[in-house]
Amino acid sequence: MLWPTELAPRTTVCGVEQVLQLQYLVRWLSDDVSVRNDAAPVTVQLAGFSCSLSGETLIAEPSSDYSSVDAARAALEPALHAWEASSELDQGLRFSFEYTGSAVHDVASSQQRAVAIDDVVALSDAVQVSRVLGEFPKPDPSLPTEGSVAYELRLRWRAQREGRERLSGACYAILTGLESNLGGNRDRAAARLSVDKPVLSTIGKLTAREDPVHGRAYGKAGGAAGSLTEAEVKWLEAVTPRLIRRVAEYVAKVPSLPQITMADLPPLSD
Repeated sequence: MLWPTELAPRTTVCGVEQVLQLQYLVRWLSDDVSVRNDAAPVTVQLAGFSCSLSGETLIAEPSSDYSSVDAARAALEPALHAWEASSELDQGLRFSFEYTGSAVHDVASSQQRAVAIDDVVALSDAVQVSRVLGEFPKPDPSLPTEGSVAYELRLRWRAQREGRERLSGACYAILTGLESNLGGNRDRAAARLSVDKPVLSTIGKLTAREDPVHGRAYGKAGGAAGSLTEAEVKWLEAVTPRLIRRVAEYVAKVPSLPQITMADLPPLSD
């Protein structure tokens, strides 16, 4: 799929083609969360498209005229990325929508034709699922787009959840990433994101701790003594996806964001 994509202006058909539908395949990226095989279909209006998701196939039909597949994809795919983001950050369900083809109407000949992409392959069935959702999460209307900054932070968090990075390292990288991209320092980032500064400060303190499993190796310069407790690990696992989502909300200009405070997060002691 294209990333990042920019919204393209919608055009009235005046050429030789009219896009009738876009087709996507759900590519599963998660080995621990999935959706029931018999989950009910999902039908939603998204970015000016009527979208129907059944099984692993998404069909999107535009309500406006597009004279090229590229223009139609550019209008829809930012919203699909936001759907992927909200599902991953809120539910832990990791997937992507892979473009597989389209149906277009040839205005000159009044004929329809299909354009298929033949190199999209679903993941193998060698996955071990520990949690199954009863239904496919719907897109969150409060998160219309994701944006490139939140996308990069989400990829970093995914690496941690897949065991490719230690918890403290990923959380610290995400903290510094949002600080550098949203104001240049912790105070400005906290103000822009409507996050109480102690939340960000606590991430900084916890990720500086020496911990052979989750954090810095013992004896590493700058590390503070004391392994992370189970409660502190759960706290970092709860706050990090919430902050990534808040970055996406800020970039999407979601109005009246409530402040995230320590009271909104799990306790730091058992």
